[in-house]
Amino acid sequence: EQLLFKVLDLAAQKFPILIIDMPPVWQHWCKNIILGTDKFYFVTDMSVAGLRRARRLVELVSEKSGKSCERSVIVNKAAWLGVAGVKKQHANEILGDYLAGFIPDSGKLLGIAQNEGVLFSESQPRNSLNKGISGILAAA
Repeated sequence: EQLLFKVLDLAAQKFPILIIDMPPVWQHWCKNIILGTDKFYFVTDMSVAGLRRARRLVELVSEKSGKSCERSVIVNKAAWLGVAGVKKQHANEILGDYLAGFIPDSGKLLGIAQNEGVLFSESQPRNSLNKGISGILAAA
């Protein structure tokens, strides 16, 4: 645990933004990670189970850390017409104020960019992923 915090401290001195993929189960050191952040997001999929799991996790983190989790859940690979009947309205109902926004399903965009060895924003500058991410960051 001490080593983890030292590595994060060194990384924070070198990089302005750190992305930490947290474990799916709350660990005793998770609270310190959350407390040390300026902003954090939870990422979930566009399924009823995923949305409910994200809400439970956000409520747990808010309770354990005392930090506000408003606008902290990103729904990833959101199909605009809804997958298996799950629509954006359902995500809004389940997540409420916790919902930060949606990242659309990119189809083959990420695969194309990876194969070309470039960022997806360079592969296709005007794309739905950029719009989704920009919208979430603008509202942060």
